[in-house]
Amino acid sequence: MPSALAWSSVVLSWRDNSGNEQGFVIERKAGSAPDWLPIATVGPNTRTYRDIGLIPETLCQYRVRAFNAGGSSGYSNVASVLMPPNRSASRRSWALYP
Repeated sequence: MPSALAWSSVVLSWRDNSGNEQGFVIERKAGSAPDWLPIATVGPNTRTYRDIGLIPETLCQYRVRAFNAGGSSGYSNVASVLMPPNRSASRRSWALYP
């Protein structure tokens, strides 16, 4: 679930449904960008990630998937957050489930 904590950052959290992952890949699509871009790879049993330096008033979409030596899981559902226009705190939450 992304939560816009400040004008330029989002904290993502997800449920770890895998017992054998080697990590998770987090992808973002921002604004009108046509492609998903990997923004981070985190270790096993990690369930949160903070995305910083985002542009105010930009729609950011996120998805997550687990990976191990055998390959990757399917993607989680897509979660979206519209970044606030200024430094005022705004909280919005959605769940990501791989």
